[in-house]
Amino acid sequence: KVESQLDVATAVEAENSAHLDGKAPSYYIYSPNLLDNSYFVHPVNQRNVTTQTAQGYCIDRWKLAAGATINTATAGGITLAPGKFEQILEFPAGTDVTVSMKVISGAATASYNNANKTFTITVTKTALIEWVKLEKGSIATPYTPKGYGVELAECSLYFRNMYLNERSAGINVGDGVRIYNSYVISPMRKGANVSVKTVANNYWGTSGFQVIYHANYSSLLTMVHGSGAYDCILELSADL
Repeated sequence: KVESQLDVATAVEAENSAHLDGKAPSYYIYSPNLLDNSYFVHPVNQRNVTTQTAQGYCIDRWKLAAGATINTATAGGITLAPGKFEQILEFPAGTDVTVSMKVISGAATASYNNANKTFTITVTKTALIEWVKLEKGSIATPYTPKGYGVELAECSLYFRNMYLNERSAGINVGDGVRIYNSYVISPMRKGANVSVKTVANNYWGTSGFQVIYHANYSSLLTMVHGSGAYDCILELSADL
């Protein structure tokens, strides 16, 4: 019996479909997610936000705008009250993109504006959201978390916390007794104006903590007045 090419192709397609659990091959083709920190079940949260109502950055790379409230203490994702939740991309994604999102409960939509490079979640009814995705092309492909380690590395280009602790005798180079230290760190976002904020500090026999970030060398230079000990927490920000 001579089978037509159409019959053979149909049989092969049926066999392949069975191996693919009945789904089209395109279902298993993943496009990279252009967003950072998009898996809200276990988000990178270096600011240690549990609830926040004030506009501005909260979990890494995301900021509250237009009245939204975030709660990160819920299981299965983050809870957002009505308002807008945004991420600004460093580079434009283009106009041929697709957005997708998994909303567990409530009501929310997602959109991307290439003119201001901003991905926006608009919540109209308090929503529990598991993940979001922005990808090239016109087809929404399945979402796969990047993994916490990858997300943390990406987020640390824009923001990070550092804990510093030192106990030593100061030296005098002509302008008083000082403790000097230099810390080499992994680079932050290239060309960014990195701001350094001391959010907590303690001094024992020392005072007047100063810190300078050297972008060209990815290093911190710290200076403390006196001899003794100190510890502090720094926030380094290169957020957009």
